[in-house]
Amino acid sequence: AEGVALLLFAYDLTTGHFTGRTAMTGFTPTAYAYSADHGRLYFGDSGGSIHAYSETLTPIAPLFARLNRAVNSLAAAGKFLVVVYRETVRD
Repeated sequence: AEGVALLLFAYDLTTGHFTGRTAMTGFTPTAYAYSADHGRLYFGDSGGSIHAYSETLTPIAPLFARLNRAVNSLAAAGKFLVVVYRETVRD
């Protein structure tokens, strides 16, 4: 629905308390990954954009990356971010 934003919450496992939240607007995530090496959360969407957020839930601009197809999966691998997307297959 128009005007609806997804909320991203931060939760501290040590204290058992929520520590913050932010609205994710303009996209609907299809995949996500956290990179401890980068100190960032990454979200991919169906439009091929990859959005980055700091550990304090601050959006990092500009876009981290843009692909020409939907992001199916993200994974942190040390200092790298692995992106999986599906090729369109035509018979």
